[in-house]
Amino acid sequence: MKKVLITGASGRIGRHVVPLLLEHGYAVRVLMHRTPMDASWASQVETVAAGSPLTDALVGIGAVVHLAGIMPPGSDDEVFETNIEGSYRLLQAIAALDQKPRLLFASSDATYSTGWSLGAYSAPIDEDIAQHPTVFYGLSKVLGERMCLYYEEMHKIPLVRLRFVWTLEAPEILDLFVKAPYKDFLIEEDRGKWDRPGVVAMPLEEDRCPFTEHICDVRDAAQAVVLALESEAA
Repeated sequence: MKKVLITGASGRIGRHVVPLLLEHGYAVRVLMHRTPMDASWASQVETVAAGSPLTDALVGIGAVVHLAGIMPPGSDDEVFETNIEGSYRLLQAIAALDQKPRLLFASSDATYSTGWSLGAYSAPIDEDIAQHPTVFYGLSKVLGERMCLYYEEMHKIPLVRLRFVWTLEAPEILDLFVKAPYKDFLIEEDRGKWDRPGVVAMPLEEDRCPFTEHICDVRDAAQAVVLALESEAA
């Protein structure tokens, strides 16, 4: 049975990945930080405290799913420490192993200037589109990817990079328009229209075109992780 180490297991994607891996027959080890694990699967996984040596956490591991990360509104310092320094330490620990586990690195569409960035990106995105981050979080993921590619080339770490788009629980998708802080950016004549009952507002860009966003159901993101672990094509 392949044993998988997961960072960020209590996060939005991680808490769906863990039960899916267990369902597929994987043994799961979780690198725990501060957030409690989901009670529905906590007793079925092995845990390692985040302060423990990474070499201990990697013993007997066949694959690593690196989902841990800080997003805005976290400060740039927090993003740097978790997303860049944390990934560096993990890569260094994997590189020191004789048998390198497959590493799945969770990147982001923020590397393309999407989401809460300075510019929209409405064209279809594929793997060859140039990355152009406009927020520090996006930059942290570009740097993380570059580090991964370096360690893949220099230390032969089998690598898969998944660039997740805005990943949401199904009930949260409508909340983007009902509860999201778009109203903070309204022009003056539109203020108050959000507050009428039964109204679902359609935000517009400055050029009056509808606001667009790339959205993924978290269950699909979890399936993508399992496919990336199992597919040799990945």
